Amino acid sequence: MTGTINTRGSIRLSTVLSVALLLGPARLMAAETAPRSQPARAATRTAQGPEDPGTRIQRLHNQLQITPEQEALWTPIAAAMQDNAKSIAAAMQARSDKTATMNALDDIMTYEAVAAIHAAGLKRLADTFGPLYAAMSPAQQRNADMVFGHRLKSGQQG
Repeated sequence: MTGTINTRGSIRLSTVLSVALLLGPARLMAAETAPRSQPARAATRTAQGPEDPGTRIQRLHNQLQITPEQEALWTPIAAAMQDNAKSIAAAMQARSDKTATMNALDDIMTYEAVAAIHAAGLKRLADTFGPLYAAMSPAQQRNADMVFGHRLKSGQQG
């Protein structure tokens, strides 16, 4: 496939979806803005670009300091992250394949479709992460809060 990059809304969609730390926001941006002649897998480099889902999952596992006892609770999270990454990548590729012929309504509808997949993925992730978070020690929970960017205010207990 060759063609020009469609910049209509590319940055908007990437910005909206970048809140999904676990779904690989940089991968989404790279997939949306990469030249269409490159295969989707080219967007998974790690040094200069986004992480692939497996690397991201392993990094998060390490950051959260998952114990052997918590592995059974971690496994569904890792599976959800993998599934979410695949679903978003497929939706972004489908959108990318259509950009040359999309009209304004098509453009909005493809954004809606990606957002719906993103929302379903976040729900699946929240559903799987809840039991792990509940099983974490208070120190692990504070660490998870830091990893996810929700720094505790001084004096707040948790």
